[in-house]
Amino acid sequence: MISIAWPSSRLNFQTPKQSLMRWITPPSIKTQVQICNTFAMPKANTPQVVRDWFTKYVAAPRYKKVETLRFNSADGVRLHAVRVAGPVNCGVTVVLVHGFGHWHRHPKIHEFANQLAETANVLVLDLRGHGLSGGTSTLGALEWLDVKAAVEQVPADQKLVLMGASMGAAAVVLYAGMAARGDGGRKADAVVAVSGPGWWGGRDAPKGVGRVLELARSPLMRRAMRHLMRVRIDGVRNSGRIDPVTIVGEIAPTPVVIVHDRADWYFGVDQAEAMHSAAGPTAQLWWRTGGHATDLFNDELRARIVAEVVAPLLVGDDESAVDVA
Repeated sequence: MISIAWPSSRLNFQTPKQSLMRWITPPSIKTQVQICNTFAMPKANTPQVVRDWFTKYVAAPRYKKVETLRFNSADGVRLHAVRVAGPVNCGVTVVLVHGFGHWHRHPKIHEFANQLAETANVLVLDLRGHGLSGGTSTLGALEWLDVKAAVEQVPADQKLVLMGASMGAAAVVLYAGMAARGDGGRKADAVVAVSGPGWWGGRDAPKGVGRVLELARSPLMRRAMRHLMRVRIDGVRNSGRIDPVTIVGEIAPTPVVIVHDRADWYFGVDQAEAMHSAAGPTAQLWWRTGGHATDLFNDELRARIVAEVVAPLLVGDDESAVDVA
């Protein structure tokens, strides 16, 4: 496991006046822009990020005709998920897990889940500290426990596909690897990791992961994320993380698909290639363009996942009956 020496959590203000103003000013448009730009690089202008924030959190789309689930993780965190029904007797459930800062009603996740539900059942999870789930985010250290609890909600007679984006990709890989090696939990039938890390810490401190950690270390930004993004976080956890690259090999021979953009600003090409290599001969690496995590969610990716991951698991194994257009 790679050891990360996290920077100090103390804010470095240049002058007493700047320090005072930062602490007495409530979360503002400027703060909102700084947070939104962290999750939507390269930087956009203020009107764009305000509209983006509004559509993701205030006016986020709602699911229709879904089953709402409430359950606890093994360490006692109350979690929220929705189950979107697929075709009758399809025999497959996809557990869809968002990344840091998102939730089950994020527009891209909402759209992707509904598209997948044309072929399979879909369970969409809110990770701890996000959306309607309780607890606080651990930035990847314990979120695999949330995946484990979600998997327990999937009927035993259903084939299980785990799909996660960014931090959610790490969570599904960690859970699947531990389950495969006998550490508890049901084994997955397929795993799809979109824009996930191979190890923690990032490749470029001023970008991506470094900027998320900067927000996480700031009490002001944590308060802003709680109010603006439904994200609760206590700070940066300095220990307890498992590098996904050290455990992904345990999943084989179960199919693993690594989906990544070569220009990803959070986790570089080296991490995707390391994950692919460590995952064994049954793994695939799909290079995509478009950005990070849900930026890659589109009809083409959905169709390929349905055709190459979900269809072989459907009851009757009749791929010709699956519409992947």
